[in-house]
Amino acid sequence: MSSASTNSSEHDDSATKELNERLRDAYDENGVDRSLIRWSLARSPTERVMAVEATLNALATVRRIDPPR
Repeated sequence: MSSASTNSSEHDDSATKELNERLRDAYDENGVDRSLIRWSLARSPTERVMAVEATLNALATVRRIDPPR
């Protein structure tokens, strides 16, 4: 195995390890995305309601464009 191939393999292993650590830190043991909780808690209650309303409005728009069959 060449030196360049070994370095690439070590880099891939390191990147995979880092990704796995980030995923482990991002999700709890039940699969809950902690970043979404942090995002929500960083907003005021009013901002959270506005975000839910925006999502519901977007869903209503999609349903008008492509109604359920």
